[in-house]
Amino acid sequence: MLVLLSLLLAAVVAGSTTVLRWQGAVAARERAAAALADAQAASGRTLMDGVLLGVAQNIRSSVQARLSASPPFLQASELAAIRQGAQNAADSLTCQNPNPPRIRIFFTARACGEPLPQGQSLPEPATLHQGPNASRYTLPFVGVLRGELGEARQTRVVPGEFHILAGSPSPSFFQLYANTGYQSDGTPSQFRGEQVWSGPVYVAGIPVFGRTYRNLPGPFFLAPFLTGVCAGVSPTGCPGGRGTVEFVDVGAIRPEGLWPSPFTPCYGTSCPKFSAGVDWQAPAYGLPEVLGWGGGVNLSLGGREASVYLSLGSVSGGPATRVEIRTGAETYIYQARGGILYDAAGSSQVAPVAVVRLAGGSARVAGPVDAPAWSVEGGLTLVSEGAIVLEGNLFPDTPACLNPAEIVGAVPQAAECPNPTGTGMLGLVSETSDIIIGRNSPPEVYLAASLLAPRGAFRPEGIPPEMRRLTLLGSVAVQHFDDFVRSGRGWSLRLAYDPRLRDIRPPGWPSLPLSAWGVFPVYAWGSPR
Repeated sequence: MLVLLSLLLAAVVAGSTTVLRWQGAVAARERAAAALADAQAASGRTLMDGVLLGVAQNIRSSVQARLSASPPFLQASELAAIRQGAQNAADSLTCQNPNPPRIRIFFTARACGEPLPQGQSLPEPATLHQGPNASRYTLPFVGVLRGELGEARQTRVVPGEFHILAGSPSPSFFQLYANTGYQSDGTPSQFRGEQVWSGPVYVAGIPVFGRTYRNLPGPFFLAPFLTGVCAGVSPTGCPGGRGTVEFVDVGAIRPEGLWPSPFTPCYGTSCPKFSAGVDWQAPAYGLPEVLGWGGGVNLSLGGREASVYLSLGSVSGGPATRVEIRTGAETYIYQARGGILYDAAGSSQVAPVAVVRLAGGSARVAGPVDAPAWSVEGGLTLVSEGAIVLEGNLFPDTPACLNPAEIVGAVPQAAECPNPTGTGMLGLVSETSDIIIGRNSPPEVYLAASLLAPRGAFRPEGIPPEMRRLTLLGSVAVQHFDDFVRSGRGWSLRLAYDPRLRDIRPPGWPSLPLSAWGVFPVYAWGSPR
């Protein structure tokens, strides 16, 4: 009897063990299926990025049509129509794909006939900033990625928003506006580690991204990065056709082929960080070439290089009242009365106070090393027919920003800009040549100005034998942006963007075409704006 009972108990235990093993195997298979389904859903993120590239083009066309037919601001009703168009474009790219991962992108309450998932909501399109030159808008969306394997279902929800930059800004709106991605000698100009760009960056030609090092991460773009990826740029468009994006480790790649995503590309040691979004399909416009600026005080330098020093006095709340320019042989002093500059003898100069024009030769401009170089309540633009060579500081007594953007512990830190309402602004323009950091400059140079050289470059006058430091507060708009460092020698660039340039510009500066300049997704609402 005891033997039979023992056999019975053994059979029960064996059966229970078999059942438990079977249940464990089923659970393991279910976990594996769920993990694979979740991996499918996660892989949908890359596919969704590709869809968003197509949706961006639909949004751009819609915005451009409305800008052409109405004032250069988008109303709520126009944003609503743009949202519906974006939904239609997203549906056309996602609804017909029966294979997992399934992608649905909601700009409205329904995508491909399906309702927005429970617990999700969509904010309304909104105006982020309406300025006199350019405005920014937001178009929220919710991406839903579904993976399926057998009975297993996994869903990932990815909220985000399209940012739209539209208007007719000045080149000074951009911290960097480059007609091409190449230097004046024809070699690539690389965005590289150590650089932190806190203002919008636009490259009409092909951008090139250089190496990142462990101790010099970056480049970091804290504001939108826009490029027309145009093989060649002229005032009328892209004569060479649309091109590619270049990475120093792998060469040229088309935007839709960027890995792992068009918005987070990384190749070897070329990994730029676009924390505020990137638009690879922006319109390609060359810089306007404005020659013979209207009016201006014409100081003939006799076709020779001369040292020119700016010293601007001011009256609180008014424009510049005194301009002093020394050429080494003579001193020109101009006083302002009633909006017109007069020379020391009192004869009238037919010019607005805000523009001083130097004709002939190169202008060498320098300020003192140990004191502010300029002070003005209004703005002043110095225009030179030839090159402008900077041989010292040009920094105001009340700068908009106190320090440049920098990298602290591999994390970018924006510049500290406590004076956003100041009105003093300096513009330097070379009509036909370059703006140059002179070889006789001190080891540290501080420059607060907006630079414009539509036919030339911003470049150093030779590479110094040691490392020097250039702090640039303002903006640069040039045909070529040359490298300042070669083989561990040259100028270390420390950059800050004057936030006032979003809404105001130096006197006399031109406008760019009215356009939808940037259309790009930024994931997660509440991202940097």
